[in-house]
Amino acid sequence: MTAGVESARAVLDVARVVEESLAGNDGPDEYAVEALVRVAGDELEASGRQGFEAVEAEGDTDVAAVLIAAVVQVSAGNTLIAAGQAVGETDTGADAVGEYGVAVARLADVVDALDGLEAGAGRRQGFEAADASESVEAALDRVRDAAERVADGIAATAAGTVTEAFKQTVKLVPEKIRDVADKIGDKVDLGQYAGRLVKLGVRAVQRALDLFTRMFPGGALAGMRDDVKVLYARLSGAKPIPATVGFVIGVDDVKAYLKLYGGDRIEQLDKAAADVERLGTKYANLGKLATNLIEGIAVAGAVVALLQLAVPHLALIVAGALAAVVAGVLLLAMDYVGDRPVLHTIRGVKLVLADAVG
Repeated sequence: MTAGVESARAVLDVARVVEESLAGNDGPDEYAVEALVRVAGDELEASGRQGFEAVEAEGDTDVAAVLIAAVVQVSAGNTLIAAGQAVGETDTGADAVGEYGVAVARLADVVDALDGLEAGAGRRQGFEAADASESVEAALDRVRDAAERVADGIAATAAGTVTEAFKQTVKLVPEKIRDVADKIGDKVDLGQYAGRLVKLGVRAVQRALDLFTRMFPGGALAGMRDDVKVLYARLSGAKPIPATVGFVIGVDDVKAYLKLYGGDRIEQLDKAAADVERLGTKYANLGKLATNLIEGIAVAGAVVALLQLAVPHLALIVAGALAAVVAGVLLLAMDYVGDRPVLHTIRGVKLVLADAVG
C-alpha cells in the first residue's frame, strides 16, 4: 500500500472515532477531535509531499501516484470539512452529524477502491506472457486487434470520465459551461476559513487541485478549452461522446496507421501487443482515479459554496477546476493513444507500434 493510501486510512481510523463520539449525547470527544486535527495535519502533509515529489521527479511523471495523492487529499479534506461542521466550527443549517457520517463512509469507499487498484496492479505483474504467435501474419493480427481495441477503450474511458465531470459541473453552475471552460488553467483559490478542521480540509482540497494542475506544463490545460466546449455541446445535444473524444485524442489517426502497419519480427510484434494491452489497463485505472477526483471536487465545491455565501462566484471557480480535470483527462489520453502526445508521460499505442518495427 502506498504512503498516500496509508495516510487516508490513518485519517479514516481517527475520523471513525470522532463519528462514534458524535453518536452519543455528550457531544464530540475533545480528545478524538484533537487526534483528528493532529493525524490529519501530519498525514495529509506527508501525502501531499509525496505527490509533489512524483510531479517533480526526473523522467516520466508517475501520473497514477499524483492522482492517488490528489484523491487522498480531496477525499480526506471533505471528511475534515464535514467534521468541522459536525463539531460546531461552522453552521450551515444542515444535518451536520449525518453529513459527517456520509463523508466518513465516502472516505472508506475511496480507501477500499485505492486498495483494489493496488491489488489489481500486483496481480497483473504476475501475468505470464501470451503464447508466441505462429506466424508473422498472426502476430500482426494480434497487435492490430490489441491496438484498435485499446485505443477505443481509452476513448471510452475518457468519455465516461468527461461525462461525469460535466454532470457534476452542471449541478454546480447550470447554464454556464462556456464561462467554466474559459477558466480552465486559471489558478484556483478556495478562500480563507475559520475553524481548525474546516481550514485543514479546505487546505487539503486546495492541495489536491494544485497537485493535479502541476502535472501539466504551462498553457497545456488552457489549450484544451475549445475541445472541452465542443465535447459539452455534443453531450448536451444527446450525441455520442466517445467518437468525439476519439477524434480529439487521435484514435482515428491510429486506426488509419494500422491499415498500413506491417512488420516481420514475431517476437517484437507480440511484445508490442502485450505492451499495448498494459496501456489500456493503466489508462482505465487513471480513469477511475480521475472519476474519484471529480466526485471529491464536486462535493467540496457544494460545501465551500455554502460556507462562502459572500463569494457567489466560488461555485464557478470550483466548476472551472472540474473542467480542468476534463482537459487533463484528454491530455493524458493523447499520451496513451500516442498519435500526438503533449505531456510525454508514457509511450502510447502508436509509439509502441512504431517501436516494434523501427
